[in-house]
Amino acid sequence: MNESPSPHLPESAAWTTVVELGAHTFMEVSGEALRHASRTAVLAAREAAPGTSFDVTVRARRGRGVLTSGDDEKWIAAGVADAYNELSATPTVVSASGQWPPAETVVHQPAILEIRQTTSGDAHHYAISYLITTDGALRGRLFQETKATLNPSSWTEFLLNQVVPGLAGLPRPFRVALAVGGTSAEASLGTAASADAREFDHLDDEGDDEGTPIRPREMEAELSALLEAELGAPAGEPVCSQVRIIRLVRHGGSLPIGLYVGLPTDRLIHAVLTPQGLDVSPVEMR
Repeated sequence: MNESPSPHLPESAAWTTVVELGAHTFMEVSGEALRHASRTAVLAAREAAPGTSFDVTVRARRGRGVLTSGDDEKWIAAGVADAYNELSATPTVVSASGQWPPAETVVHQPAILEIRQTTSGDAHHYAISYLITTDGALRGRLFQETKATLNPSSWTEFLLNQVVPGLAGLPRPFRVALAVGGTSAEASLGTAASADAREFDHLDDEGDDEGTPIRPREMEAELSALLEAELGAPAGEPVCSQVRIIRLVRHGGSLPIGLYVGLPTDRLIHAVLTPQGLDVSPVEMR
């Protein structure tokens, strides 16, 4: 995985303010700070992967000790739009202007924008990841299985019949993330996408009775081996650069399985707002 130099901005400390409210300390983040972070991150990512057409998927994680004006989504989307305009670039997402095409219009906003408040970790921490994609293709797929899939032979059969064939024609080396379980289809698909962004790399491979997600490394190794065996090229071209599998809580009678696929043309960059200011990580060439 290659990385470009970090556009760290030490002078950006003015974008955040620490305030005291009673016995508690909070970090106040302005809308302009979120806009600036988004613009900076997207511009940096495009320096590493130039082009005129791309989508941006944004996933933000806001610490419980962060205060904002409440319209975070608007400010983050505005920063992405600023970057599009400065680059004279075109997003590949369109919005329906009428009942049927061709009454559509290009939308200068992220293809996906998801904001969650976290209850663990640093309370004074606003982390935003930006995934830059250029193919315009949907990356997710949902499988509706049952608990009968959760035994070694049935699981291998599921991988061989449902997962592996659908990956055969992808540019290589691609990435695969599976979320096994979840209390809804949306939770399963969202977890798979977040896993690809490395949000669950810290998980253990053993769980508890409180529903904590796990990352079973043996299941990952099996899928990786199957992909190489079934799709590997004679010249030894690598098929898959990473496999991530996350096991989630689920309802007893159902087993949604979310699949997310990443491609080598993807670019990932993280922006983090802390009391010290804004830090934008090096761009990951995925």
